[in-house]
Amino acid sequence: MLRSAILPTIFALVLHGAVLGLLLHNWESPPPHVASVEPLYIAAKVVNVAPKPKQTAKPKPKPPAQVSETVSQAIPISEPPATEPESDEPPVAEYSEDSVEALVEVARDEDPPDPAVDQALLEADLMRAIAAEEGARAAVTDDERVMAYIGQIQRDIAQNWSRPPSARNGMEAILKVFLVPTGEVVDVQIAESSGNTAFDRSALVAVEKVDRFSVPADSALFEQSFREFTLLFRPEDLRL
Repeated sequence: MLRSAILPTIFALVLHGAVLGLLLHNWESPPPHVASVEPLYIAAKVVNVAPKPKQTAKPKPKPPAQVSETVSQAIPISEPPATEPESDEPPVAEYSEDSVEALVEVARDEDPPDPAVDQALLEADLMRAIAAEEGARAAVTDDERVMAYIGQIQRDIAQNWSRPPSARNGMEAILKVFLVPTGEVVDVQIAESSGNTAFDRSALVAVEKVDRFSVPADSALFEQSFREFTLLFRPEDLRL
């Protein structure tokens, strides 16, 4: 009687244990509650990402994601240390006492300047300055002398000129005159005609009649301005 009761009881316990095991195996526990943590600092950056090619295969079921707690810590940005603007002035040389004393000793060892040499240099500079001033004064004087002789030549030609009947106001001719150091005319030519033969001929005759002009005795001045010169012959204004 007792053995017949124990067997059904053991069977019932085994059956309940198998059912309970199946239930525990197929039962899905709810996901654990994850506490969200607000980040202290968020660094955003735009990144251009090339689109990925579409996959034709069916997506596999994603396993439940594991959330990791990440805390971003803000990093303070420190400003670069201020630098002083560079100065354009050259650096000032620093000398120690020993270097200064060495320079003083070198200066003492050098020979003092010779007063006679300095005096000679000063006198040479003075003579050059005087010569330059005299040269400038002589140039002005020579120009004045040349203008005085030119004025006399113009008056001499005007006094010996006879106006031809066909001459008209505005006519002019350019003559080339050649002299010798004594002032005598050795040649006279028409460099540019007035267009009137009688007028050109009257100009040549006026120069030839003078025969001898007053010229400076200074040979250098004569060769420079009066050996040969061009004369603008115009009745109302004879000009060299």
